[in-house]
Amino acid sequence: MMQRKGHPKSELGNKAHTPAPMTISTARTLSLAECTRMLQGSDPWATLGYGESHFRAIAKNSCHSTNAKVTIRRKVIAFTSFKFGFMRGAYMSLLAVDPDYRHTGVGSALMDYAEKLIFLRTKNVFLCVASFNEGAQEFFKRRGYRPVGVLHRLIVDEYDEILFRKCGEDH
Repeated sequence: MMQRKGHPKSELGNKAHTPAPMTISTARTLSLAECTRMLQGSDPWATLGYGESHFRAIAKNSCHSTNAKVTIRRKVIAFTSFKFGFMRGAYMSLLAVDPDYRHTGVGSALMDYAEKLIFLRTKNVFLCVASFNEGAQEFFKRRGYRPVGVLHRLIVDEYDEILFRKCGEDH
């Protein structure tokens, strides 16, 4: 099990800072409690209409994916889930950061960890971002992801999903 420890950088001053070192590690599954706590009432999931049945499905299906979590003092504050075998790469289906830890570097640290795992095995990472989620689109663009297509009305009729791709080194 690969682990990364460190302190995320705080860009928000007093709003969010880590009181203790964080640990990033792989996980066999995501728990329903973790999914619900992090996603419920939080965008983009709230706007897309995600509810308890969606969180249950995410947790249940996580055993078929590679998962990574960020913890501080045994509390999960971020997680991601991805699968290999998608268009000669991996598809990252989920990245969630506790709202209290957004804009602190936690998401970037988790992405660094996940990308390292992915690029050991393949040269492409794909993910979708809701068309209304401009903050996430900018976050991924800063990380080298490029939009490669639009999936119209994929989740809800009101919004599209933008498919992003990042290429690693040739394998």
